[in-house]
Amino acid sequence: MKYLKNISLLFILLVAFAACNKEYDNLKSVDSVTAPSNVQVQFNIAQDNSGMVTIIPSADGVVKYKVLFGDTADETASEYGVYDKITHTYSEGTFHVVVTAVGLTGLSTSAETDLSVTFKAPENLVVTIDQDAANPHVVSVSAKADYATVMDIYFGDQENEEPVHALPEEVVEHTYADPGDYIIRVVAKSGGAATTEERDTITVTAASDPVNLPIDFESFTVNYAFENFGNAFSEVVDNPDASGINTSAKVAQMTKNDGAEVWAGSFLTMENPIDFSTNKLFKVKVLSPKAGAIVKLK
Repeated sequence: MKYLKNISLLFILLVAFAACNKEYDNLKSVDSVTAPSNVQVQFNIAQDNSGMVTIIPSADGVVKYKVLFGDTADETASEYGVYDKITHTYSEGTFHVVVTAVGLTGLSTSAETDLSVTFKAPENLVVTIDQDAANPHVVSVSAKADYATVMDIYFGDQENEEPVHALPEEVVEHTYADPGDYIIRVVAKSGGAATTEERDTITVTAASDPVNLPIDFESFTVNYAFENFGNAFSEVVDNPDASGINTSAKVAQMTKNDGAEVWAGSFLTMENPIDFSTNKLFKVKVLSPKAGAIVKLK
C-alpha cells in the first residue's frame, strides 16, 4: 500500500509540474503576439464620373478592417471582413482615408492616405438650336454630352442673366422680345469643377412681310406698321378677351390719347390695291370698353 501511495504522489506531482509548464508557455505565446503589419491601401477610381471608389487594403496578421472614408464629419468607422469588397461613392474633392487592420487579439495598425477624386469634363457636346419658322422670335435649345449631368443655357438677351438649368436632351424654349443678334451659350456640367461649353449666334429678324388680306394680326413675320394721326396710337397686342366671335391670340389695339382729335386713328398700307370685283364684303371684329362706340371702315 505504501508503494501505491508513492506512485500516486509522483503522478500528482508530474501532472502539477506539467500544468505549470503549460501555463508558462501560454503566457509566453501571448506576450509574443504583435499587431498586424505591412498595412497598405490601394484605390480603384471609376472613370465614369460616378464617384465610385473601390478601396483595396492588405496587411499581415489581419482578421478584419475598419475604414473611415473621410467625407463626413463625426464619422463612425465601417467594419469589413478580410475578403469583403469595400466601395464608397464620393463627390469631387480630396479626402483623408484611414484604414485600420485589426488582428486576432484586437491589436490594430492604421494606414492613413489622401484620396483625390476628380471628375472628367463633359465630352462630345452637341447643341441643337431650332428657330420657329412661323415666329423667328421663338427658339428651342437642347444639348447632350458624354458625362454631362446638367446643362446651363444662356440666351444672351439679359444683363447678369441667370441660366436655365436643363437635363441632357431636354428641350428649352425661349422667346426674344426684340429683333437682333444673340449669343446662345450652353455650359455642360458633370458634377465637378470641369465644364465644357459652346456658343452659337442666332439672328432674330424683324417682321418685314407686307400686309395683305385677310388681316388677322396673327403673323409674326408681317410688318403691321401702323401710321397714326390725330394723337391716336395703334399696336398689335395679346387678345384681352379671347372669347365670343374673336378667339384669336393677337389683335390690333388703338388708344386715343388725351387731347386726341375727333377723327383720330391709324392706318395700314397694303402691299397691293384691293380688287373690288372679287372683294365685295368686308368684316371687322371690334371690342370696345365703352358702350356705343362707333367704328367706321373707310
